[in-house]
Amino acid sequence: MNSKLSPEMLKAMTHAMQNGNKLTRHPGGFWMNAAGTGISFGTSTIAALVARKAAIYSNWKRNAAGEFPIEITLTPTP
Repeated sequence: MNSKLSPEMLKAMTHAMQNGNKLTRHPGGFWMNAAGTGISFGTSTIAALVARKAAIYSNWKRNAAGEFPIEITLTPTP
C-alpha cells in the first residue's frame, strides 16, 4: 500500500475494504461501517485519506450549517 498513509489510515482502509469499500459518518462525527459497529475513525483520518486520493466523499448531507460529507468510498488503486 501507499507509504504516505499512516498506520491509522491503513487501518481505516482495511475496515472499509471489509465493508464494501465504504465508511459512513455517524452522529458525533465518528466514521464506521454503515451498521455503526466495529472500529471507528476520526474525521481527521478520513480527511487525510481523501486528501491523499485514497478515498472520495461519495455522499453528502445538508443541514442549517451547510453541506457535509457522510460517506467515503475507497478509490481504485492503479
